Amino acid sequence: MKKVFVAMFLVFISVFGIMYFGVLDDFVPVHPGDVVPSDGNLLHDAGVKEAEKTPSSSQGKKENEDEDTESYIKAKVISVIDGDTILVETEDRSDSFKVRYIGIDTPESVHADESKNTEEGKIASERNKKLIKDAGNTVFLEYDVQETDKYGRALCYVYVKDGKNYEMLQEKLLSEGLCRVMTIQPNSKYADKFYDLQKDARKSDAGFWGTDFFS
Repeated sequence: MKKVFVAMFLVFISVFGIMYFGVLDDFVPVHPGDVVPSDGNLLHDAGVKEAEKTPSSSQGKKENEDEDTESYIKAKVISVIDGDTILVETEDRSDSFKVRYIGIDTPESVHADESKNTEEGKIASERNKKLIKDAGNTVFLEYDVQETDKYGRALCYVYVKDGKNYEMLQEKLLSEGLCRVMTIQPNSKYADKFYDLQKDARKSDAGFWGTDFFS
């Protein structure tokens, strides 16, 4: 009886070992970056195909940028009023209209009260004019939450195009220290970035930060 029990135990161990190690052979650990040939496993093949369809983070970023640029409105600049206001016309509107740059404020240069106009305002206005002229007097407009202010001016982020790149004029003027941040809710889409640019300009004494005009 004892021999029969031992024999049955040995057979059980042998069968269990074959099944156990046979199963393990099918489950080989795969590490990121390993190239795994198709083994006829439908779930595996489906996973590979799905991964091939999924864009990388850089591809996703490019697609998002393309979508963003589609929301820009192309405009022709008729005149530069001052450092943060321009007169434009677009294909969608038969009349020309004023655009006030969102999020910044340059020194006064064309205020009705002459005592408020400054030399710094003229400098900011001339710089704004040059940036626009260098871009062929063409800008691209982006709205935030409110499209107009109480004066009827369009409120926009204003871009010029350099090759394939869009450069926001607010950011350029802030970086050069020619304006200060002026956030008026609810139009604050880029407020955090604007404050960072102003902080850097102030730290490096760029533009009017270096002359104590903004102190």
